[in-house]
Amino acid sequence: TCVPVQKSEKLLQLTVDLGSFGIRTILSGVAQSCTPESLIKTQGLFVVNLPERKMAGIMSQGMMLFAKKEDGKL
Repeated sequence: TCVPVQKSEKLLQLTVDLGSFGIRTILSGVAQSCTPESLIKTQGLFVVNLPERKMAGIMSQGMMLFAKKEDGKL
């Protein structure tokens, strides 16, 4: 799932199935570039060996990586 984080213009909250690493909650600051609908059922690159970090009152259990195209889009 992917939903906007309340009271944040930048954060999206993703619930991601990472197979043997389990289901994780990951916050990503891409709300100004991506809609929640565009990220659902999309494969991505995730870093999950990071310490948990609290953002906007929610614990994030990893990081989603993005690349930027020449036109500036993610």
